[in-house]
Amino acid sequence: MLAKAAGALVRPQVERFVFQHALRMSSKDLLAGATTAADVVSAALRDACATKEPAKLDGLLEKKLLEPKLHKALGETVVALGETECKTAYDVQGAPRLHNVRMILGPDRRSCASVREPLQRVELGDALVVVGGADEFLYSQGVQEKLITAHGVTVQCEVVFDDGFSNPGPRDEFQSYVFETAIPGARLLDEEFDYAFDFQVVDVNHVAAGNRFWTAAPYSQPFTFKEAAKVLFS
Repeated sequence: MLAKAAGALVRPQVERFVFQHALRMSSKDLLAGATTAADVVSAALRDACATKEPAKLDGLLEKKLLEPKLHKALGETVVALGETECKTAYDVQGAPRLHNVRMILGPDRRSCASVREPLQRVELGDALVVVGGADEFLYSQGVQEKLITAHGVTVQCEVVFDDGFSNPGPRDEFQSYVFETAIPGARLLDEEFDYAFDFQVVDVNHVAAGNRFWTAAPYSQPFTFKEAAKVLFS
């Protein structure tokens, strides 16, 4: 409960940092791009469902618009759902809304998958995750700065479409797209450093259960009020 409370406090700071320093773009521009990408994914899903051919999603994988684990999960969904069910579930309708912004400090998705040394993590609600070595004190601001320098951050933005949340029942799960991109430390430390990044869709309507790559790292020491205060007020 304390971790969630701390997360609620840091969430505005994380969102401000992400848009001002990591992405250097407005939330409006993000939502416009997210809508275009969601339309592309939705159209491919409808086509795949109509023919029961998961392979029709392969083009999105090759273009790196879909993350591999999500590609596999969507392919399984295509086989399981009928054409009508798929259309109902994946049609993008309504205005886009930024539901959550999460920043992961430390190794990115690829690095976490290939790391050989034990990792640990701490999470502040849904807004901030810190991933580092098992012997690192992840609550320390100094350690966090070193992680940013060495690994940068991963940004995840969950965009929902309001028509998918306007009705009670199972549709609460629909029209949710999680976009992810990795930002190098150099971009965060140097305002003049230019870097072209691309977003990848890592989850759609929770079919990949959030696709949280950092959960491969076991939890670090228990979250206490004393350590929360260090993170929030140091």
